[in-house]
Amino acid sequence: ALVTGAAQGIGAAISERLIADGANVVAVDVNEARLAAVAQRLGPSCLPFVADIADESACAAAVDATVRAYGRLDVLCAHAGVAEPRGFLDEDADHWRRHMSINVDGAFYCMLHASHAMIGHGGSMVVTASINGFFVEETMTSYNVSKGALLTLVRSAAIDLGRRGIR
Repeated sequence: ALVTGAAQGIGAAISERLIADGANVVAVDVNEARLAAVAQRLGPSCLPFVADIADESACAAAVDATVRAYGRLDVLCAHAGVAEPRGFLDEDADHWRRHMSINVDGAFYCMLHASHAMIGHGGSMVVTASINGFFVEETMTSYNVSKGALLTLVRSAAIDLGRRGIR
């Protein structure tokens, strides 16, 4: 399995649960120190991989590392994300792009490269969105929009991937 956002919180818990259920995990995060601590705690079934998922080549490299280490990729948990409050009138292009590049582009890159690795044997993708994709919250414009886009991305991917055994 490949888990993004694995250095803390829910991402670390996902990795821990997958390992407890017998999976090998490539744990991906941009925070090298926290990721190393999680990997050490989870033991030899956890391979840390430092990467910024906003970079497509980093996502491709994480998928490649998973396939090299474990022979194939069966599960992608695209959990990495950012949520930084800011009112609409205080938004700027950098804040907007940060949310879109991590929350949407990063998930897209991981899903795209993981799907290519799953062709032929199938697999599962779990992508963390948010209630904010349906019901917007004040001061969370960039986050709200990114999570709405993520929900549409997942539904769009499912149309093509489902018939290929990737759910």
